[in-house]
Amino acid sequence: MSRSVIRRPCVSDCSSTILSRLSMRLDVISGNLTNYAVILKGALSLIRQIPSEILAEIFLRCRDNDLEDKYYYYTSNPRVAPMLLSQVSHRWRQVSHGTPRLWDHFHLTDPVVNHSIMEHILQRC
Repeated sequence: MSRSVIRRPCVSDCSSTILSRLSMRLDVISGNLTNYAVILKGALSLIRQIPSEILAEIFLRCRDNDLEDKYYYYTSNPRVAPMLLSQVSHRWRQVSHGTPRLWDHFHLTDPVVNHSIMEHILQRC
């Protein structure tokens, strides 16, 4: 006994209709994402125009806002400047690592410190 696949016109038509609708929705979503990307690119281009010297000064101000009682310190917490600033983009990493004043004083609050992290910090000072 051989089996044969019986195609019903309704199933085929329904599948085509569903695929057509999904394709149209995909086009709309793709267009929305493209528009959103253009908006974000425009916003980012303004910050890219800031000279590195001014960006470094902004970074120093961010660090000062993180300081408790105006003591300079270092923490391995990645959410605290300057660690956070060096993770935003390649340029910000270059600026933060090229700004020794950002790393010039630190206080270790954690008795267990990764030696490789300390070597990197000392190289930036």
